[in-house]
Amino acid sequence: MTPLTWRQFGNAPSSIEPATNAAINQNSPGTPPWNLRSGGGAGNGYNIELGVWQVWCAGTWHECSGTHRIHGSGHGDGGINSIFALKCFDASPTWVLETFPSGSKEWPSPTGHLDDGGENNNIYFDKLPRATHTYNLIAARGDEVWLYQPGAPWSSGTGQRPGLFRYSPKSGWRNVWQGSLTGAGITTRCMHYNATQDRIYIFPQSGSAAYFSCTNPAAGPTTVTAMYNNVGAFSWHTLRCEELDADLYMADEFTGGFGV
Repeated sequence: MTPLTWRQFGNAPSSIEPATNAAINQNSPGTPPWNLRSGGGAGNGYNIELGVWQVWCAGTWHECSGTHRIHGSGHGDGGINSIFALKCFDASPTWVLETFPSGSKEWPSPTGHLDDGGENNNIYFDKLPRATHTYNLIAARGDEVWLYQPGAPWSSGTGQRPGLFRYSPKSGWRNVWQGSLTGAGITTRCMHYNATQDRIYIFPQSGSAAYFSCTNPAAGPTTVTAMYNNVGAFSWHTLRCEELDADLYMADEFTGGFGV
């Protein structure tokens, strides 16, 4: 590909749509379990393009494998918790459904839907992470995806228990840390991976940042006290700058929002 040019590639989202695949959607041709509300009806995002890719979801780039991964949905848009992957180093890159959603035929659903009123938890019945708006709350570590919750869970968008998850293409999802419903969560919208320290940094809505050690995430978050203290603003943008040996964030909901 010519440097500094754009190229469109990849297949249409409809080609990997699990809702229209009878081998995945146990309610086919009806509303799939991950988009079916407990009282009937469906979420706002009746397909993955509207329920995942065009709502508040995030992606990761894995240089080691040339893979771009997307994970999201949640709130009123849907309960799908799949990972969608694009192998960019392939001669003809295509999107694939890398993990099946909870509630599919591959997972025995006890209720027939995922709108189970369990927003105070961060997992579904099958121990996989509950669908949430991921905002900028996923990060790449090698070929792994690290996910911090809470975002805004399916379907109420509120009340979710905080948790940290790790996904590997070889071993799937693991819940590596789970907080309590009171006092252990960090209300945030962004995070990133610091390869030098092997840490996941979380940037909060208020107060100081915190990090998880990737070698011992079960120990929970450690507060970083020497940091700009933002006041009630979501930090949407964050990155690791190796040249400066700095972890940077910008909160775009108040004036002067930049910290190190």
